[in-house]
Amino acid sequence: YYILADIPEGTGMNDMAFARYMVSEVGVAAVPGSSFYKSEEGRHKLRFTFSKKDETLMEAARRLEGLEI
Repeated sequence: YYILADIPEGTGMNDMAFARYMVSEVGVAAVPGSSFYKSEEGRHKLRFTFSKKDETLMEAARRLEGLEI
């Protein structure tokens, strides 16, 4: 249903900034990992959900393929 993914190294962004970047530049939404952690660990993760239509997931995958960091 959900997956926590690490933010790629070298982005220079924390989870909040990278989540904003993903929405504005890639068109894929994620929840910042710090929403789920009290420790620093969450600031390096994003949470994605898979409770979407297949068409939506395929489009998200297409957009993520073009992600350049």
